[in-house]
Amino acid sequence: MAMRGVIDQKWRPVFAGALIAHTVFIALAIAMALGVFQKLELLAYDLGVRLRADANAKDERIALVLITEKDLARFGWPLSDGILADALSRIRTDGAEAVVMDLFRDFPVGEGRERLDELLTKDRGII
Repeated sequence: MAMRGVIDQKWRPVFAGALIAHTVFIALAIAMALGVFQKLELLAYDLGVRLRADANAKDERIALVLITEKDLARFGWPLSDGILADALSRIRTDGAEAVVMDLFRDFPVGEGRERLDELLTKDRGII
């Protein structure tokens, strides 16, 4: 009987440690499920991305084509559908895999609407 008390006393810290570890694990899992750490995680992720990124790095696969004031003086505003169709087809024939155009058009402008419609419906690489 005296031996049993020694074993119980020997394993008591192990069981206490296991109970504490499980309690902490469950509390952290619940906190994560409730989104308690979300802001901290996002801040850490943003910091990691900033530290990893090279400010001078250029990705040759990406090109940004802008409409400048000089272009507007030359072609007028709003740009005609024909000019947009020509520019988009030229970009695609120069080897662009995809073209994303951020330009709102709610009505046809000038000539070339049919070409622009055909280009936008047939070419899945233009968004």
